[in-house]
Amino acid sequence: GTDATKAIRGLSGAIADIPIIALTADIMEDAKSTYMAAGMNGYVGKPIDPDELADAIADAMEGRASA
Repeated sequence: GTDATKAIRGLSGAIADIPIIALTADIMEDAKSTYMAAGMNGYVGKPIDPDELADAIADAMEGRASA
Protein backbone atom coordinates (compact mmCIF):
# COMPACT_ATOMS: atom_id res chain seq x y z
CA GLY A 1 0.00 0.00 0.00
CA THR A 2 1.00 3.55 0.65
CA ASP A 3 3.70 2.67 3.20
CA ALA A 4 5.38 0.26 0.77
CA THR A 5 5.18 2.85 -2.00
CA LYS A 6 6.79 5.51 0.17
CA ALA A 7 9.55 3.06 1.13
CA ILE A 8 10.22 2.17 -2.52
CA ARG A 9 10.26 5.82 -3.54
CA GLY A 10 12.81 6.44 -0.77
CA LEU A 11 15.28 3.92 -2.22
CA SER A 12 18.21 4.94 -4.37
CA GLY A 13 18.72 3.94 -7.98
CA ALA A 14 16.34 2.97 -10.73
CA ILE A 15 14.20 0.76 -8.47
CA ALA A 16 12.81 3.89 -6.81
CA ASP A 17 11.17 4.83 -10.11
CA ILE A 18 9.39 1.51 -10.71
CA PRO A 19 5.75 2.03 -11.76
CA ILE A 20 3.25 1.37 -8.96
CA ILE A 21 -0.50 1.20 -9.56
CA ALA A 22 -3.02 0.96 -6.72
CA LEU A 23 -5.50 -1.88 -7.20
CA THR A 24 -7.97 -1.29 -4.41
CA ALA A 25 -11.51 -1.61 -3.16
CA ASP A 26 -11.11 1.86 -1.62
CA ILE A 27 -13.16 3.94 -4.04
CA MET A 28 -13.90 6.87 -1.76
CA GLU A 29 -13.61 10.29 -3.37
CA ASP A 30 -10.28 11.12 -1.72
CA ALA A 31 -8.70 7.68 -2.19
CA LYS A 32 -7.07 8.40 -5.53
CA SER A 33 -5.40 11.56 -4.24
CA THR A 34 -4.12 9.65 -1.20
CA TYR A 35 -2.50 6.98 -3.37
CA MET A 36 -1.08 9.47 -5.84
CA ALA A 37 0.33 11.60 -2.99
CA ALA A 38 2.09 8.48 -1.69
CA GLY A 39 3.93 8.26 -5.01
CA MET A 40 1.84 5.78 -6.97
CA ASN A 41 1.60 6.22 -10.73
CA GLY A 42 -2.00 5.13 -11.11
CA TYR A 43 -5.18 3.97 -9.43
CA VAL A 44 -7.75 1.33 -10.39
CA GLY A 45 -10.74 0.55 -8.19
CA LYS A 46 -12.21 -2.91 -7.71
CA PRO A 47 -13.89 -4.68 -9.31
CA ILE A 48 -11.09 -4.38 -11.82
CA ASP A 49 -12.11 -3.33 -15.32
CA PRO A 50 -9.51 -4.82 -17.71
CA ASP A 51 -9.64 -1.79 -20.01
CA GLU A 52 -9.16 0.62 -17.10
CA LEU A 53 -6.21 -1.45 -15.84
CA ALA A 54 -4.65 -1.51 -19.32
CA ASP A 55 -5.03 2.27 -19.53
CA ALA A 56 -3.44 2.73 -16.09
CA ILE A 57 -0.49 0.54 -17.11
CA ALA A 58 -0.06 2.41 -20.39
CA ASP A 59 -0.16 5.75 -18.56
CA ALA A 60 2.39 4.56 -15.98
CA MET A 61 4.72 3.31 -18.71
CA GLU A 62 4.42 6.38 -20.95
CA GLY A 63 7.78 7.94 -21.64
CA ARG A 64 9.78 5.00 -20.28
CA ALA A 65 12.46 3.35 -22.38
CA SER A 66 11.85 -0.33 -23.09
CA ALA A 67 14.49 -2.74 -21.85
